[in-house]
Amino acid sequence: MPTQKITACAFIHHDGKMLAVQRAAHKTFLPNQWELVGGHIEHGETLEQGLAREIREELGAEVEIGEPIHAFTYMRDRETHSVEIIFLARMLDPDAITLDPNALQAYRWVTLDEARELYGEDDAEFPAIVRGFGRIVTIG
Repeated sequence: MPTQKITACAFIHHDGKMLAVQRAAHKTFLPNQWELVGGHIEHGETLEQGLAREIREELGAEVEIGEPIHAFTYMRDRETHSVEIIFLARMLDPDAITLDPNALQAYRWVTLDEARELYGEDDAEFPAIVRGFGRIVTIG
């Protein structure tokens, strides 16, 4: 039966860099893939509540969520259509990251050029990364 999922992800920035996270190797969907942190929004949650929960679960950290900067859709498989909304966010304590090994295996603070190498320009999240770097330059 076809389903639709809503996901929220964050372009988390600190000192002119972006937080990139790598999915755990044992994940069935996109194992070892570098991505923006986030996940599925649960029934009854706002986008911001769900994103903050996902970040707490996966990074053990708190963030200040800003404005949405990008949205796109994709098919996960023939039955699941996902809508992804990406928000600008700032980590309250960039040194307080504790990865959930069930979800993630690594993280890095990266520049735009480093993100281009990790993700590739054909990655569906890459336009949001470019937009995010453009926004943090304008907000200082």
